[in-house]
Amino acid sequence: MYFTLKSRLLVFCVLSIMLILTLMVALSSYVIRDTSLSNTRREVKELSNTFAADKGQWILDRKNAVQSLAKTLEQHLDESPVPYLVLIHQAMQFGLTSMGDEQGNMIRQDPSIVTPGFDPRVRPWYKGVKNADAMFVTKPYVSAAMKKMVVTIAAPVKKNGEFYGVATVNVAIDELTEAVRKLHLPGNGYGILFDHDGTIISHPDASLNGKQMREINDSFSPSEMKSMANSDALYEKKLIVQRS
Repeated sequence: MYFTLKSRLLVFCVLSIMLILTLMVALSSYVIRDTSLSNTRREVKELSNTFAADKGQWILDRKNAVQSLAKTLEQHLDESPVPYLVLIHQAMQFGLTSMGDEQGNMIRQDPSIVTPGFDPRVRPWYKGVKNADAMFVTKPYVSAAMKKMVVTIAAPVKKNGEFYGVATVNVAIDELTEAVRKLHLPGNGYGILFDHDGTIISHPDASLNGKQMREINDSFSPSEMKSMANSDALYEKKLIVQRS
């Protein structure tokens, strides 16, 4: 009876120690994981904020340049716009700088660049500016002339307060896309650049460029991406390319 009781006490003590050790390991794992997630969240937030501020300023500088060009052209509508187009083209190293007007004329920084039958009034950027009476930025696209991914930034040109035409520049965004590809995030992470409708602009796997975010995870709906963009929270998602 004494031996049986002693054995039971010994088993109870061993089980108690094992339970305590298990709880300690579980608690330690939780603390380590929570600390790791907190550090990751902080590092990602700091990196994304720094990157966004830097590239946001890069884009803003180019928008301001286009706005300045439009205002300058407004003040010299009785002159050839070419000198002003050349000046901003060289200063900002734009891919193409031009002005289109309501008569269908299209004048570029290099007058030798002529596209027969080209009517700026039917172009999306022209319509976008005219309809909004404000600056308009196109979605990224591959320029036939530059053979690069570009966006067109356009601003209204007015005469006596009335719409006269549009000042435009083509901005190569390879510097931006390359910067995204070179991003190094914690945990072997990487950056993806996509526009507001979910089209991938820059991805480490170049074969995914031009595809939709929902192709790597069907939960990336426009509303979901907007929610993520407005939140500092970390989201866990499994990224799988949906092959057809």
